[in-house]
Amino acid sequence: GAIGAVDPSRFSRVDLGEAKARIPQDLGSSELLAKRVLAEFLVPNLTSKNAYAFAVQEILKYLQSRGKADKILKDLREDVRETLRPYLSSSYQLIEGAQLLSDTSSFEGVVAQAASLVQGDQRTLFEACLPAVHGNHALALFLMHHVLHHLLTSNTGLGELGKLSAALAGLLESPKHATAQAVFTLVDDMIQRQEQLQSEVPVASKPGDATIRNRQLQRIEQMRRPITSRKVVAASVRCGAHARALQFLEEAIIDEAQSRTVNPFDNPCIQSEDDCFLLQSIYSNLDEPDGVLGALRVGPATVRMRMLQSKHAGRWQDVQACYEEQLSLQAASGGQSSRAFERQELLCGLVQCEQNMRRFESSLRLIQGMDGEDMQTRLRPHAVEAAWQLSSWDRLQQALDMPSAHDSAGDFQVKLGQALLAFHEQEGGLMQSVLKETTLQVTRTLASAARESYARAYEHLLKLHVLSDISWLAETRDASVSKGKSGGTELRAAAPSQIILGRLEATAPTFHTRQLILSTTRVALTDMALTDDAKQIELASVRLCRKHNVPISMEHPSISFAQVSPELASRAQLEWGRLLYARGSRHDALQHMQQLALSHPKARLLGTRWATEAASELLIPKVAEAEFKEAREKLPEYEASWFYHASYLDQLLKEQLTSKKDQLAGNAAREAQRLRRNHSSSSVCPFDLKNLVTFTVRGYLQALHRGNKRLHFILNRVLQLVWECCELDIHKTEALAEVDRQARDMQPWMWYVVLPQLISRVHNPDMRQVFTKLIMSALVAFPHQAGWQMVQLLKSSDKEHQKLGKDMLLEVGRSRNDVHR
Repeated sequence: GAIGAVDPSRFSRVDLGEAKARIPQDLGSSELLAKRVLAEFLVPNLTSKNAYAFAVQEILKYLQSRGKADKILKDLREDVRETLRPYLSSSYQLIEGAQLLSDTSSFEGVVAQAASLVQGDQRTLFEACLPAVHGNHALALFLMHHVLHHLLTSNTGLGELGKLSAALAGLLESPKHATAQAVFTLVDDMIQRQEQLQSEVPVASKPGDATIRNRQLQRIEQMRRPITSRKVVAASVRCGAHARALQFLEEAIIDEAQSRTVNPFDNPCIQSEDDCFLLQSIYSNLDEPDGVLGALRVGPATVRMRMLQSKHAGRWQDVQACYEEQLSLQAASGGQSSRAFERQELLCGLVQCEQNMRRFESSLRLIQGMDGEDMQTRLRPHAVEAAWQLSSWDRLQQALDMPSAHDSAGDFQVKLGQALLAFHEQEGGLMQSVLKETTLQVTRTLASAARESYARAYEHLLKLHVLSDISWLAETRDASVSKGKSGGTELRAAAPSQIILGRLEATAPTFHTRQLILSTTRVALTDMALTDDAKQIELASVRLCRKHNVPISMEHPSISFAQVSPELASRAQLEWGRLLYARGSRHDALQHMQQLALSHPKARLLGTRWATEAASELLIPKVAEAEFKEAREKLPEYEASWFYHASYLDQLLKEQLTSKKDQLAGNAAREAQRLRRNHSSSSVCPFDLKNLVTFTVRGYLQALHRGNKRLHFILNRVLQLVWECCELDIHKTEALAEVDRQARDMQPWMWYVVLPQLISRVHNPDMRQVFTKLIMSALVAFPHQAGWQMVQLLKSSDKEHQKLGKDMLLEVGRSRNDVHR
């Protein structure tokens, strides 16, 4: 449970290797218990402590008194037997034996307290083992499980059990994680016993069994009462056992709701704000973003909850509005309002909002305007980040000179700022020292995070990626300087921006990951006076922000990209149009693309695509078709030109198919309404229906010949389109013929991606011939992988389907013998 997984003791009847907390019923008798203690816990450590020797002596005395010593020794290995034999006549004495019993602040002391409650002959055995318990946590836990089993099945008083349980509950507050985890295993053991007893069906003819069962349930309830779910949750969070914390927190919330005679599942809601924060933090530590969002949505309708929901959704403007509202409330109440947040927390939150909205100048000015050493210390990493993002080296030095807390000396943003400042000042020795120190710090945390999950380790890997980029750029600059001094004329290698963007593709496609890499490399390339490379990275950063709907400010390319190559300037103009369109300025975006279309065919393609979207419909089909055709002719190998043309034709075809469905269904009123709403599309379509079907299928599959970026969408849409044509009997022959014709130049792996869809449609008589060829091509190329998909045909209850599957396998078997293996 320490790494957030399910505790192993929850797996009953499963052998987990050398588990020390096995179910005590497995041993069956006190003799077997003594045998296991001797062989597994004492003999391997016999020479390390005299207490172990004394415990061995007392256990053997116990076995001799019962006449079982020779039998137990005979069952042991020969080396263990020879080791134990001298202790049959040894005379060790115990000094200060009562000290352990009186100390209930440790787990070993609680074990001794529990052993003193054992009744009967087994008490002697447990007391014989106690001297070896001190410092041996595994033995203490092993004995405690068996002692607890004896107490729950004996006549020990409920008051004594209550005192023992209170001592165990106190151990949950221990700073030692192993102590709290030992209590976790005991709680799991009691829960398992309780569930097992409750599942047993009482037999009317054996009332004594029911009495014993009820007595054990009562004792378990008495033991569990002081060990509340809330205490287990607090200890689990402290130990890092987040899965256990989630389990017991849910149980606590459900029990508290049921105590109010409320069914928590009728209207899921968490009344306590603290419980909601705790639940979302647990889900966050478990890497469950959906759980975090769910926890926030079922929480109380407070300002803090609304702020957290907005943060989770990335709506930083809404978060900023909440912070400003709280600052206004605090100012109006004179700082005495109990509902207002602390001013420092609110101001730090405002700075965080400015940083996340990439308003670094505003953030830096806000930080500089704050008074107080505490605020300067807390906001130092934010000030450092804002300064290097702006390439403001004087203010970066000022931010680094701000007071720092002792625990923030290794903050990554501060170290990154130090490295970039040394990079700017070309102090190679200082920069390498900072990079080396930071790399060692990140590597240490990476080693511990990697034990939990790759997701937890990825953040540290990203930091190492950024540090390596800075080191590589410094080496590149030094190499170029040395070549310039020596007058070398070697061929120029790939541009740094190309290498950086190539490495970027190997990272996780998230905004946080890629933005950190792009920001640091952009600042470094700008400082190296590599204008084209820096602007290339800047353009990639703008594109990243646009795709993730993050607000970004970009100056018009005619000004900001005036000193770059014509190719890069043209790409910047295209990105400017996309950015205008993403912001909702559709008219300005279309006007910009129209001006750019004269010299750039991609601008014509984008403008036509935006003008023909369902929300605009600015072009009639004949004009749109001419525009798409011209763009495609100028970009014959560009996958997007074929795809967007086919997508537009598909839009027209959908209207025709919908009209046909309504006619077949006799829905005249719906057809008339649809025609009034879309009066322009179907009446002035540039093709007849036959050509529309053919050109749509051809355009989609031709796009796949030039790239597989939209492979899944295209193939699934083509299969659905062919199915509708066959079902409605609308030029199905032409549609299938076009698929057959285009499939001749397609790779079999493309059809393997949609093999389940092909198999599910191959039963259609019209589609059977063409789809059988496609299935067989995938089966020939990938017999072992595709063979499993054929099972649904071969094992079908329909004889015709079985025959179809067998025929395909026989046909493929003529060219591939291994398809039958």
